[in-house]
Amino acid sequence: MTKAAETEALFDVAPLPPFAAPADAVREALPALAPLARVRVSETAPRRMIEVGGQWVPWRGDVAPYMSEPGDLVTSRRFDSVCFVGPARSSKSEGLVINPLVHAILAQPRTVAVFSPSKDSAKEWSVGALDPLIQHSADLRARVTTGKGGDNVFEKKFRGGCRLTIDWPVKGRLAQRSIALVIGTDYDAFPEDIGGDGGAFGLMRKRTESAGSRAMTIVESSPRFPILDEAWTPASPHEAPPCGGIAAIYNRGSRARLYWFCRDCAEPFEPTFKRLMEWVPETGTPAERGAAAHMCCPACGSVIEPRHKAEMNRAARWLHEEEDGRAVPIEDLRRPVSTASFWLPGPAAALAPWSRLVSRYLEAEETYRLTGGEGDLKAVTNTELGLPYLPRARSARTSSRNPSRSI
Repeated sequence: MTKAAETEALFDVAPLPPFAAPADAVREALPALAPLARVRVSETAPRRMIEVGGQWVPWRGDVAPYMSEPGDLVTSRRFDSVCFVGPARSSKSEGLVINPLVHAILAQPRTVAVFSPSKDSAKEWSVGALDPLIQHSADLRARVTTGKGGDNVFEKKFRGGCRLTIDWPVKGRLAQRSIALVIGTDYDAFPEDIGGDGGAFGLMRKRTESAGSRAMTIVESSPRFPILDEAWTPASPHEAPPCGGIAAIYNRGSRARLYWFCRDCAEPFEPTFKRLMEWVPETGTPAERGAAAHMCCPACGSVIEPRHKAEMNRAARWLHEEEDGRAVPIEDLRRPVSTASFWLPGPAAALAPWSRLVSRYLEAEETYRLTGGEGDLKAVTNTELGLPYLPRARSARTSSRNPSRSI
């Protein structure tokens, strides 16, 4: 190539883009200059959409009202973390993963990291859940930046200042980073030890310390770790059994349980699976017995049918455990803990019919009786009931054969 040709090639570049209009530049910058909105997570959530029966509709907090208090504590200056233990179909991921993220994008922009159990599950969440959410939610879609690196599988940037990374629990993703809001979903599927540095929860909290009193770490999961002591009995009303994973985090926190109030006598009680099983017929197929499932108020005996569940959830309250064992609302809690922890019983899960909980548990019991296999029983106990499982080989006592004994 001649020198003239080399010179011509050197300057043969694409022209620079045209200058932006000042008004457009100011408009683009305004979201980053806006002050933080003093609104709760539950107040921001209706600005996003959720897929229901193949249709995208605005989020409604009254479907799973028990998620409002845990979600709103994400902006707490008193607690630096929120822990939620519960079954499938309880909206725990919607309430403590999606809604806090929406709040961080639209109301209080900050750096956010969402951790899934593995790189593959992180990618699946990003592509299968997050991208459709943004696409169908106009307010979120308008905030996604269009520049280089603004909308990738593992990183997204939003106008206003929110930067989101989609992560998985390995040492490189949990070290030397400063993040204001860290969220761990399906926590009990995380490795128990991260590169020799210990559990993920402690490392996640460490990453938020530079945010000061605005730091927040969230973990949510169904319990998967087994009960370690078959002779365990609770030392206080809300204590969880000795387990690893999220149950251990719950025990170190405020230990909230959901209480329903009787429709007739107004006495509070926990809607546990044990209480549901007390009134299941002893004969019939699992489906027939599940269809007859109901509860009774332990104080007055008033019958609570499946059709009453939504009403009972709307009037329910989270009560946290005080040092003397009393159950008190969060505003009255004086016990010094840094984690607001919650445990939702399976029968209260908004989208889990009682007939299904009972029939699947009875089917798993039948499989165990016929084959001795505990896999189905453990899966139902953990996922459907939201309870830790005590392997039956560890105890021959009849009382330990009911998973509802554990919580």
